Amino acid sequence: MYLAMMVASIATMMFGSILISNMTIRQILSKEAVEQTESFISFLVASTDALPEFLAGDLPTTRTTSFLANTPRVGTLFRYALHDREGAGRFESDALDFGLATTGALQVPGPSVEQWLASRQPVVEIRFSEAGGEQDVISTVTMPIVIGGNAVGVAVASISQSLTYQHHSRQIRDLSLKIGGMSALVFALPLLSALWQMRMRQKADRKIARMAQYDALTGLLNRFAFTNRIEAMILRKEAFYIHLVDLDRFKQVNDVRGHGIGDLLLQEVGSRILQAAGPKAIVARLGGDEFAVVHARSQAPECDPRSIADAIVAELSRPFLLEGYHIEIGGSVGSAEAPVDGDTLRDILRAADTALYAAKNGGRSQAVMFTAPMDEARLARLALEARLREAVDLGQFELNFQPLFEASTSEICGFEALLRLKDPQGEPIPPLSFIPIAESIGLIEALGDWALFAACREARNWPAHFRVSVNISTIQFRSGALPDRVRTALDEAGLEPHRLCLEITEGTLIKETDQVMQQLRQLREWGVKIALDDFGTGYSSLSYLSSLPLDVLKIDKALVRNLTSPANPSWEITKAIIGLGRALNLTVTVEGVETEAQRVLLLALGCTHMQGFLLGRPAPASEIRTLFPPDGPQGQGGDDGPPRSRNRLAEASAAAPALAWEFQK
Repeated sequence: MYLAMMVASIATMMFGSILISNMTIRQILSKEAVEQTESFISFLVASTDALPEFLAGDLPTTRTTSFLANTPRVGTLFRYALHDREGAGRFESDALDFGLATTGALQVPGPSVEQWLASRQPVVEIRFSEAGGEQDVISTVTMPIVIGGNAVGVAVASISQSLTYQHHSRQIRDLSLKIGGMSALVFALPLLSALWQMRMRQKADRKIARMAQYDALTGLLNRFAFTNRIEAMILRKEAFYIHLVDLDRFKQVNDVRGHGIGDLLLQEVGSRILQAAGPKAIVARLGGDEFAVVHARSQAPECDPRSIADAIVAELSRPFLLEGYHIEIGGSVGSAEAPVDGDTLRDILRAADTALYAAKNGGRSQAVMFTAPMDEARLARLALEARLREAVDLGQFELNFQPLFEASTSEICGFEALLRLKDPQGEPIPPLSFIPIAESIGLIEALGDWALFAACREARNWPAHFRVSVNISTIQFRSGALPDRVRTALDEAGLEPHRLCLEITEGTLIKETDQVMQQLRQLREWGVKIALDDFGTGYSSLSYLSSLPLDVLKIDKALVRNLTSPANPSWEITKAIIGLGRALNLTVTVEGVETEAQRVLLLALGCTHMQGFLLGRPAPASEIRTLFPPDGPQGQGGDDGPPRSRNRLAEASAAAPALAWEFQK
């Protein structure tokens, strides 16, 4: 009987131990599954944008799509699905299914998903199965997705807990066999294991929470956390200043020195911005080379907004010494005040971004505070961008041609092709307004190609001794394909290379010297003429002028404008440039000749060609064609054409004022 009682007691203790252990294991598995799902939801919210809108039925944003498509699993969480508030499927990770998931009705306690969401209680289902002789444990957690205190949807996560289960069950089985005095240990080990798991999970949660709040490279707040801080300040109706910081010339550092140096530079930039902003400011890295600073208006005058913005610009203007490299960049700052410049997150960020654009457009490395006229300028720019895109799509650009004259004979020797565009009301838009914008939004290559091909096609209708000049943007050299495009344009038009002149500016040579030089040499070998435009307005031409593959030197009209007499300072400068051009055996063309006095003075100085309103204004191709005789051979004929053609053009160009009037009609 005693033996039976002992066996029964031992069996009871073993059974009770195993039962309690299994209950403990289930609790551990359930808690771990819930915690891991909570961590995943936090990671999901931090790594996506517009998640509530996507769960409500909108298409996912690029960032949300990238995260969902590239995150099919996270650790032991190997499958997940997202549902809207009514339980309809929005995404399945296994099938990469956006908005078409048809997994059936969502199983939750209670009469409806809406009522269950109100309770905010997760549902955990643990399934055990045999796989390959070992226990396979899968936990499925159904949990609300809560953002800003509101349940916006439901996440269903499948988590593999086989290893965790095996770890605990093996220990419990071994301990259960010891019975008696080891029973205490049987109860203690699961508890200790649970505590250890909890501690490790808490450590992982803290790490995930930090990753969700802070930028891994600089240690500053990330965009998600920064946005939450601003939204909280707006809800509290707290007045504050925001400064958006964008680095100047950072891309060149990455391209030349590599991303390793670029990362070190971003870390140092973050430290300098922190120092300039002061201890009470909120500083964040928004992404790439964009940073942001916020401080409450109540902190003034200790945190005067203009002083902080100027301090940031000054700090970023100082050289950086990284891994032995001396690096100079700079930074532009756009500032705005809430709620004066905007009482919503979107409006205040837009105001600061508008000020930042004004700072960069105004010369970079400066700080600008937002003003109402800046918003008007922004809207005008957006309208012009839209007009440019429409004109490119519909082919609504035009070419005008301004004549080029030989100075000694006053005869026309060619035309410069000038790009023209009109607004929707038919009014002309100045090229100085739309060309820089076309460059900044990536349309200049398409425009440059169109102008090049159209100019070559038009020039084939002119007498054979006439050439056409086409302006080339710096950006057209970057791909290295400009010579091929020029060759194609010449071949399609049937135009000889020597009849085409490409006009470039000093900025082109300064920014992309090696690549540009190689392309220029190739073009010149084919016979294409190269002109350096706007000479006299740059700052480094003389240092490399003798080595450039040039044919023509064009003196900028800014010098000619003040050329009134030999006593004027512009006289000596123009004289020196013309002498320099002649010494280098270059054709010297003077732009902007508008008065007879200027023409006479330039003739005395020895320039070879002239261009300007006095001699002839830009005109459409249809008006240019009226200068040519209908029966004279054109295009690729003889060197000079028949006498009749030459005589008529000589007569037209000899009467310069009359020709100017002709072009103004």
